[in-house]
Amino acid sequence: MNHFIYRIDRLLSQGQGRQILYMAIVVTVLVGLFWGISAAFGLSFTIGQIIQLILAPGEFVNHGEDYLAYQVIVNLIGLVLVSSLLISLLSNIVENRATAFSRGLLRYRFHDHVLFLGADEMLLDTIVGQCDPHSRQPIVVLTENDAEEERKRLMAQLQDVSLRRRLIVLYGHRTQREQLISVDAQRAQRIFIIGEPNEEDHDSKNILSLSLIKDLVQENTTPVECYFLCNHLSTLRIMQLQTEPLPAPLHLTVMNMPESWAQRVLINGEGYPSINRHENPSADDKEYVHLVLLGASQMAYALAFTAAHVAHYPNYFTQGLRTRITIVDPNMDIHSDFLRSHYASLFRLSHYTHLRWEQTPKGRQAVKETHVPEPDNDFLDIEWQFITARPETPEVRELIAQWSKDEQQMLTVAVCTDETRTNLATALYLPDSVMSRQIPVLVYQSTNAALAEWTKGFTRFKNIYPFGMREDCYDKTFRSRLEWAKQANEAYENNAVRLNPQRKRKHWHDLKLTLQFSNLYSANYYHSVLRHIDPQYHARLEHQRWMTERLLLGYKAMDKAERIRIEHLPEAEKWKEMERLDPYFEHPNIQPFEELTEESVRKDEVMVQLWNNSTPTTHS
Repeated sequence: MNHFIYRIDRLLSQGQGRQILYMAIVVTVLVGLFWGISAAFGLSFTIGQIIQLILAPGEFVNHGEDYLAYQVIVNLIGLVLVSSLLISLLSNIVENRATAFSRGLLRYRFHDHVLFLGADEMLLDTIVGQCDPHSRQPIVVLTENDAEEERKRLMAQLQDVSLRRRLIVLYGHRTQREQLISVDAQRAQRIFIIGEPNEEDHDSKNILSLSLIKDLVQENTTPVECYFLCNHLSTLRIMQLQTEPLPAPLHLTVMNMPESWAQRVLINGEGYPSINRHENPSADDKEYVHLVLLGASQMAYALAFTAAHVAHYPNYFTQGLRTRITIVDPNMDIHSDFLRSHYASLFRLSHYTHLRWEQTPKGRQAVKETHVPEPDNDFLDIEWQFITARPETPEVRELIAQWSKDEQQMLTVAVCTDETRTNLATALYLPDSVMSRQIPVLVYQSTNAALAEWTKGFTRFKNIYPFGMREDCYDKTFRSRLEWAKQANEAYENNAVRLNPQRKRKHWHDLKLTLQFSNLYSANYYHSVLRHIDPQYHARLEHQRWMTERLLLGYKAMDKAERIRIEHLPEAEKWKEMERLDPYFEHPNIQPFEELTEESVRKDEVMVQLWNNSTPTTHS
């Protein structure tokens, strides 16, 4: 008996198609049974009359009173087995569909929609920033979270009625091909591979999802814009070195949340003070930029590398003043080993020091290690300082107090450990001179900044600037900067083809991701710093920026003798040699500006000239 009831329950819980099929089978069996009985006893009922008796209880066919009892029996059986089952079927279909909708299990046909894969804290801000409220495009979210809860959350927080009306939240896994096909990923206009909250393998899953999408869109005739989000800088570096060509229909843009926030803070402004206090940095400036990072988190690295990309100023050439980046962490011995091994070429050419304190019989003594490049390799304008200590130790506090009082330093302090709950407390208890002199203090807050913003209401803490919130992740100027980079590439290609008509033009999506990022970093630097500087230094500073960019990507400088050998090769052989060296990440132009060939200098000059003549399109 229990087995029979289980079978009935399973039938009622199955898809509506099967339920209708089973209902049709029941009706067919009953019709056949009663028609067979009728024929066997010579009652001569037609199949149509049998169907009428079963499906319309209370209705009798004109067949004489002798057959009235038979009609009543058929009526009663039809009433019990068909009408009641039909009502249950219809109500069950409605209830199951409603339940499936709430759980995000229904599927629909989409075309030219905006598809979000994953629903972490960045989703809401990305929807608001990327989806046009005046459009009619469906906004589809595929998530492993509870679809009903996610829908309620988004509906409660989306203020625009149009966005709420177009929002469709579905349950599914972004790493399963069938699920991507079920939401018509290959027919989407734009795809955002975001990921789910608190995933340990977030980046790996996003890469798998990207691989599946690449395969799905290969036969497309129209392009699909794909925005790929990674959380770790190591994933970003791997993506930047991508050499495998992407399918032509897939227009990929790679984003990293820590780097995006670092660019918003150090490049866009958005209410954050500039690390260089001079509106128009000049060769006569007596001060140098000093960025102090308390903590060695992913966010700290992103700030450090972004500063290394853009903090290049002309007073290096006239006064030898370098930008200094200091990282303070109790595990800095481990972190500095990591940095110096992963970016060996960069640190071989850089000035850097490592400071720690050791306990001796005479008390705590400072131990300082210093690295100075060889004279032939001393041409970078960024220097590094590593300090192994906790930010609250007396020695570190004393150093920060000294730096804040040093008139030659333009100091910025960023508190960016992974323990974001304690970052605000660390910032509030920095030395008094930091607060009294209003030294900018950036405070990493991973979720929201309500408490930090409230703290800024006090006069003493007006120099506190929260950043890094995943709930406020949308970079309002990213599309503008990306457009600038695309325009620069087009201008560069126009100039290159004009000089060499045999050269094949490379449009934006024909470029390797390495070159796309190179154009983007160049755009960041020009529009945030270079355009405010005397043009006579533009080519030299662009070369400093380019060298830093290449070294951060893992390229190596060549020995001076080898550089000279390549420079004296015939032009055709020189290009072949550089192409041969590129897979080994060696480049002969990582050298002082004064030692560049005229052709290489001309490249920097052309690039800057293209920037100066550009009229970028802006996007909100």
